Amino acid sequence: MTYQPDAVFVIEDLETLKVMADSRRMQILESVIDRIATVKEIAERLNQPASQLYYHINTLEKHGLIRVVDTRIVSGIIEKWYGAAAKQFQVAKELLRVSQVSEEGREQLFAPLFDSAKQELKASVEQGKIHLIREEQTSPDKIPVFMRGYSRMSPATFQAFCARLQEVLKDFAEDSLPDTDPDQQLYSGLVAFFPTPEGVGDSEP
Repeated sequence: MTYQPDAVFVIEDLETLKVMADSRRMQILESVIDRIATVKEIAERLNQPASQLYYHINTLEKHGLIRVVDTRIVSGIIEKWYGAAAKQFQVAKELLRVSQVSEEGREQLFAPLFDSAKQELKASVEQGKIHLIREEQTSPDKIPVFMRGYSRMSPATFQAFCARLQEVLKDFAEDSLPDTDPDQQLYSGLVAFFPTPEGVGDSEP
């Protein structure tokens, strides 16, 4: 079955944000963004027992983050196929205002971003999808891009930089190949640029 998730899902309440903050639920959600799956197939993709996933899958479905997109009767039992509600998930502006003043809100906002990225990186290395060391025979598409650094610039220059970056990221957000193409590969990305807190870089010349 061909399933096309929505382009964007807007998270409008803290409870839904809490649901996404759980690392296992994030793994389940991300496992069905690219292709639909049954609970058994999700368990195989995550290398986890299916019995440990039912509660989390039901919770994700309850909050609209995943959907039942197909059902079939197999050996007299109704089997459900799940798909992600959207390809991208954004936090509503009002919820960002809550996170601005609430420690709990900030934790729920940041945790799913960085924790899930860390877990994906570790799993990709274990599965051989990523090579941390470049060898002569290493395929270029298996070399991840890592960057951690600082840059001093004016607020106007930073705004111009972010505008250019947003244009580049549009290419990443738009799939160039259908998920049925034999050459397709799903890539993950995490980008964060922000003013540095006080005390960082003070010892620099």
